[in-house]
Amino acid sequence: MSPEEAKVRELAAHPSIRGDEASLLQKDAALSEEFWDQSAIATLLTARHGRIPSSPELWDRIREKIEAAPIRRFRRPRRADDRFRAKFFWVAAAGLIVIVLGFGLAGRPSPVRREAPRPTVRAEKPVPAPLALPIEPRRVDPSEGPRPPEPWVPPEPEKRKDPETPPTPPPPKAVEEPIRQAIPAPPTAPPVEKSERTVAEKIAIAATLQRVNGEVAWIRPQGKAAARGGEKIPAGAGFEVGPGKSSAVASYVDHTKLELGADTTVREFFDADGTRGKRLFVAHGSVTASVVSQPQGLQMVITTPHAEARVLGTTLRILVDANSTRLEVREGRVQLTRLSDARAVEVPTGHYTVAAAEADLVVRPLVPLFAESFDHARTLAGRWKRQVGNAAVRTAGRLELDLGRPDSDWSGGGLQTKQEFAPSISVSADVEIVDPHASVVGGIAFIPGGQQRGGDAVFRIQLRGDRYGLLAEAGGTAREMAGAPRPGGLPCRERWTVEVEGNSVRFLVNGKEILRHRHDLRVAAVYAFDLHGAARRDAPETTRAAFDNVVVEKVR
Repeated sequence: MSPEEAKVRELAAHPSIRGDEASLLQKDAALSEEFWDQSAIATLLTARHGRIPSSPELWDRIREKIEAAPIRRFRRPRRADDRFRAKFFWVAAAGLIVIVLGFGLAGRPSPVRREAPRPTVRAEKPVPAPLALPIEPRRVDPSEGPRPPEPWVPPEPEKRKDPETPPTPPPPKAVEEPIRQAIPAPPTAPPVEKSERTVAEKIAIAATLQRVNGEVAWIRPQGKAAARGGEKIPAGAGFEVGPGKSSAVASYVDHTKLELGADTTVREFFDADGTRGKRLFVAHGSVTASVVSQPQGLQMVITTPHAEARVLGTTLRILVDANSTRLEVREGRVQLTRLSDARAVEVPTGHYTVAAAEADLVVRPLVPLFAESFDHARTLAGRWKRQVGNAAVRTAGRLELDLGRPDSDWSGGGLQTKQEFAPSISVSADVEIVDPHASVVGGIAFIPGGQQRGGDAVFRIQLRGDRYGLLAEAGGTAREMAGAPRPGGLPCRERWTVEVEGNSVRFLVNGKEILRHRHDLRVAAVYAFDLHGAARRDAPETTRAAFDNVVVEKVR
């Protein structure tokens, strides 16, 4: 470092020099004209150009002037870089203004300049040159004289062609709205005959035919068709079960189960649909139903020609014949309404009722006081005793009396119960008489306790030929107290029911009342009954009487 530079640094370190002023001294020792003294400024300006004062006296004088001069407000001198910054600032500001104005003008919609359509110049097709045909020299007839010259005709002045002007462009075509025309409907295809399977798929399914035994057939408008296990039962459909050992089992989605016996016809299968419960119509036959609990207000309704049963949830059995409907409730409660007079009864567990046109609608216990099917020969001796007679008696699944070859004027036989029953009671039995004849009698006799047939209070219900009768046997002679003709013909296979209440006797055949009578005989405390048959010598040799399914019940 030179002595001059050292002195400048010493001057810059003086306490009267401020920080920014010292930096100026250290950089180039140049001050503006507003700084303290002209001579000092001249000296320092000389030093700025590389000529540093070498006289110590001059530096002493500068120091003295600095110490004696009052401290003035320092104004930083402008440098080249400051001017550059100022220029850069104004250029940037101008550029920003230009950008803003450009965006403002860009936002305005500018008028669209439509150029005039240019004329379409059609390329003219080159006209082919005419074919040069050979010119034959004109033959001059020598007989003809020289032809006079044709007069001169001045040529027509050529018409000046106007300069081609571009063809006027055609006006723009107006946009025409499309004319809406009605689209013709496609031709209707001829109806396609749908198969039964296709139609059945669109019909709601009511239940499923789970199992089929023997003869089971669908009932359809076009005829009957064989039914198979596993088929779906469409809503409203029906089928019939054939005779013998035929049967069928149907089930609903909720596992409600129906067992259909032989000679049964059912129609109108419907499942619950939200507004109505399950429905079924039993035309005739036997149906055993195990109905699961149904929603409140959606009872299952089983209808027959004689009655209507409403089921909430139970196990029941319905038997329908031509004249009556029998309802047996094994579990739960069922309301049965007779359709002929709208009378209704509620059948509880273990009871049954029979709805018929001319019979009382009463509820009876399902467990009978006595029941016999003649299937167990070992138990017969303890329950029955044989009547005096010469008729052949057989008990093989039913009681059969052979009346075809009597050896006396009247010959017969039968079985009498050892058990006695107190009224009011109902005795029912299946009765078959082969070759009904005026010389053949079959019936049920009621014998007061401690008496024999022919006593003064004995009475019987019988069929002789084509007439039913209620007879009294007092004094050993029979007299008819009431009677009615038998409407049916051959064969005679019927369900008899005899109700005894005090001195009133009521007789029903297949659930239909045949007669009702109040007798004048002594009313016994208990009665035994017998199943008997008799025939005279003139009876047909094939005459027989048979009894089965005997039931004794208490009458409410």
